[in-house]
Amino acid sequence: MSCKKGCCKDGEKKSIIVRVLAVIGVIVAVAAIAYAVYKFVTPDYLEDFDEDFDDDFDDYFSEEDRV
Repeated sequence: MSCKKGCCKDGEKKSIIVRVLAVIGVIVAVAAIAYAVYKFVTPDYLEDFDEDFDDDFDDYFSEEDRV
């Protein structure tokens, strides 16, 4: 399927380009789906940390001390 100068028709070159772009598109789509699943499945530890910090802050200071 290699094209040498003058042996391939324009249609064959376009077909090869379309196939290559289709393969790249499939790879990008699979990677995007895998990333979305990963972000959905992994827990958000930073959110838990922020909530714990806010609770400790409330224990030491009252509503009147806040600016």
